[in-house]
Amino acid sequence: YPLKLFWSESSSNSNSPVKVAFLVSRKNFKKAVTRNLIKRRMRAAYRNNKQDLLKSSLSNKIHLDILFLYKAREVVPHTNIQMALEKMLHQLAVKISVRNQDA
Repeated sequence: YPLKLFWSESSSNSNSPVKVAFLVSRKNFKKAVTRNLIKRRMRAAYRNNKQDLLKSSLSNKIHLDILFLYKAREVVPHTNIQMALEKMLHQLAVKISVRNQDA
């Protein structure tokens, strides 16, 4: 909480190993200013914590598509978003590493 992560391996041969999107529902936040504030916070948290994920995807030669969905119905502090995103990225990096070691 307050984020949900959707991911898949992509077969694209793009230069970047990870493509990321951030989604905030217009149904929950009517004003674009609020939606943009939340997306800015999610992007900043991603920038600060993407190292583990990039290392695991580069070492395993995997291209990923990731979507972060904001689930909360109110604006939560940046620290909550930061902690949730950090935890999710770490878990995803571990899953990728374990999955490719088994293969």
